[in-house]
Amino acid sequence: MRLTRPRKIIKSTIIVADANDNEIGRIVQENMIGKIHFAMEVNGQKVGSIRAESWFAWDFRIEDVSGNEIARIDKTWAGALTELFTTADNYAVNIKTTIEQPLLSLVVAAALSVDTALKQDSN
Repeated sequence: MRLTRPRKIIKSTIIVADANDNEIGRIVQENMIGKIHFAMEVNGQKVGSIRAESWFAWDFRIEDVSGNEIARIDKTWAGALTELFTTADNYAVNIKTTIEQPLLSLVVAAALSVDTALKQDSN
């Protein structure tokens, strides 16, 4: 799987592609203020969403297009030295149900995508 974040102007988009560089879908930031959320899209159609559970955007609920929780992304403790002296973050993805492709690939890509989209800008 390949994740590509084109240059962002205000909101991030992550392009998710397979090993042959065929686009699977996109993770598209929908807002900038409040609890951040992303749409997961395949061929321009929304198939799910990623929703921050707080303003800090550390833990996320992943929903199918009907709003049912299908997975979670939780920021995990990286250890005192890592937390104090680096910007490294650890995220765990917990898949709660059977998910069909291509949504499954977008869910797996989600943990890397939210960190890249929100926190990896070089200022």
